[in-house]
Parts: sequence; C-alpha cells; structure tokens
Amino acid sequence: AGLPAVSGLPGRVVAGLLVVVAIATVLVRLRWPLASNSVLDLHLWQWPQYVGMFALGVWAAENRRTGPLSRSLRLRVGWVALAAACALPAAALLGAADTDQGFYTGLGAGAWLMGAVDAGLGIGLSLWLVEVFRTHVLHATPLLTTLARCSLGAYVLQSVVLVPLALLLSPLPLPGEAKLPLLVAGGLVGSFGLAYLLAVRLRLGGRFL
Repeated sequence: AGLPAVSGLPGRVVAGLLVVVAIATVLVRLRWPLASNSVLDLHLWQWPQYVGMFALGVWAAENRRTGPLSRSLRLRVGWVALAAACALPAAALLGAADTDQGFYTGLGAGAWLMGAVDAGLGIGLSLWLVEVFRTHVLHATPLLTTLARCSLGAYVLQSVVLVPLALLLSPLPLPGEAKLPLLVAGGLVGSFGLAYLLAVRLRLGGRFL
C-alpha cells in the first residue's frame, strides 16, 4: 500500500499546543524570568515556544501533516495572533506591576496573560505567516519559488558567509552605520547564492539544504 496523502494540521493539535506552550511559558519563567541571565545566555524564558514549534514540526512530518491548513484553521490561527498582539500592552502593564521578583514571573494575572500572548504570537502568528507565504507568495514568481527552495540552506549557511564578510569589511575606513547595510546585503546575497549553488545547481546537501 502507498503512503497516505499529505494533509494539514488538525485543529485540536494546534489548540492543544497553544495551551501547553502558554502554561509552560509561565512555569519556565518562575525559574528564568523574562530578560534574565540564563545558562550560556540561551534565553531559556523563550524556549517553550521554540520546543513547541519544533515538536509540532516533527509530529507533522512523521504523520504526513505538512500540507496546507484548512481555511477555517488558517482563519482561527490568524485571529489568535491578532488577539495576542492586541493583548500585549495589557500584558506588559500587568506583568510589570504584579511582581517584585522579576519581569513577568510569578503566577499573577500578568504572567498568565503574557504566557498566552507568547503562545499566540509564537505559535499562531508563525502558522499564519507560513500559510500566507505558501498560498500567496511561494509560487508568485519563479524567483520567489527558487528563493523559498533555498531559504533553509541560506539560514544554515549564513555564518559561513557573514563571518568572512564582516572580517573583510572591518578594515574599511567607514563608520559602523555604513558597514551594516553592506553586511546585510552581502549576507543575504551570499547566503542565498551559496545555498542555490549547493542545493539547486549541484544538488548537494539532500534534505538538509
């Protein structure tokens, strides 16, 4: 028998992940408040969303759920992201006022609201943006299709391009404000160019690029 057809994420999985990430964010920030020092400066207060999105991607890949979201779910995650963005000012005010132990830590209303906002933006907005690009941008032109194909490779290879480029720009008699646009432009062109060469032209890297 052949493999089952690829489909989109089920709504119950997305809803469950939003709840888990919101709760985990509050609990993690009991130990590592927002913007606090953490092990190796890893920003552990943000890791619930990172781990949640990674786990969602692994689950989706293993269960052939990487297809487009249904129209209703796409709308729902968009509304979740919008609600989270609108609630951010209130969460900031409550979170700054309800604790003396650290920013947005504890179990007060501000901490819970900020946990919900982080989940809504980290999960809901990410899924909505992926769908927007997949639906309206990815296949708009051949160039955008190629750039999308090379995007992961460009992300993986960016350090290979940025570090030598920064070293080359360092001795130039220019202020840092002038070097930064050159570094950004060169990094983008170089990263995507290298990814295109390896992944598309030479077909190296397999699934990793």
